[in-house]
Amino acid sequence: MNPAVAARWQELAPLLDRLLDLDPAQRDALLARDVADESLRALLRELLAREAQPGILDRSGADYAESLIAAAAAAPLTVGAYRVLDLIGEGGSGSVYRAEREVDGYVQRVALKLLRVGLRDPQEQARFRRERRILARLEHPAIARLIDGGFTAEGVPWFALEYVEGETIVRWCDARALRVDERLRLFADVCDAVEAAHRALVVHRDLKPANILVDAQGRPRLLDFGIAKLLDDSEREDDTRTGLRRLTPAYAAPEQFSGDGITTATDVYALGVLLHELLTGQRPALRRGDATRRPSQLADDAAAAAARST
Repeated sequence: MNPAVAARWQELAPLLDRLLDLDPAQRDALLARDVADESLRALLRELLAREAQPGILDRSGADYAESLIAAAAAAPLTVGAYRVLDLIGEGGSGSVYRAEREVDGYVQRVALKLLRVGLRDPQEQARFRRERRILARLEHPAIARLIDGGFTAEGVPWFALEYVEGETIVRWCDARALRVDERLRLFADVCDAVEAAHRALVVHRDLKPANILVDAQGRPRLLDFGIAKLLDDSEREDDTRTGLRRLTPAYAAPEQFSGDGITTATDVYALGVLLHELLTGQRPALRRGDATRRPSQLADDAAAAAARST
């Protein structure tokens, strides 16, 4: 890794995560608007330029994993004890693959997530293992449980999570034209799962429809607590600040952008955005002065009614 990149990685990582989720025109706009430091902006442009070039830790987890798959065309790619089957999702923090392993004579299928970071420092690896233990203790019927985790030979962290077959909560509700009361009951189940995580002192930090699937039985399942942190004094402030900047802008609370402390209210904010979207078909929009517009000013009444049997 470029020494200049390594020296400023804590500043670069959260910005790079945001940029990788945008198209080229949006990336240029974000760089011009949010990155005043010229040298930092140049390093970000250098990293973005490498996106289409070969490499390992200087590239995203998605590119890294895809290059491994291409290189292993003649033999199945394995991560830990798992054989990777196919790509099922990508996001700012990593890429998710369907994978499987044989356990006591039967095949166990998992969602295997390769993160977009490389951890070679022993302290960083210890922090990752600590977070893995946190995730493993989360037990709730609506939370996809952590099964395993570790590092590739190149130091890329991975999680193996319970595999959930389903649709995102908004798409599932709209496809069945659920009534408002039915949507609210489903949303209450999501809130119950989030509350259970909060009781375990874990904040999700990235609640959004893509991380909430509804299975064939109509039960919501919350995915990806991989960026969660314990809400206690054992976390150093710089650790917390690095983690909290890994976010999805449309659902992130204001403190996630400003770098202020993260609390359970961060998840409550994201749940509010989700509820708005479930009921109106759109996320809340801001006017100048950050005043939210009333849902009645935003919603396409005919489209919302058609999608909601109301």
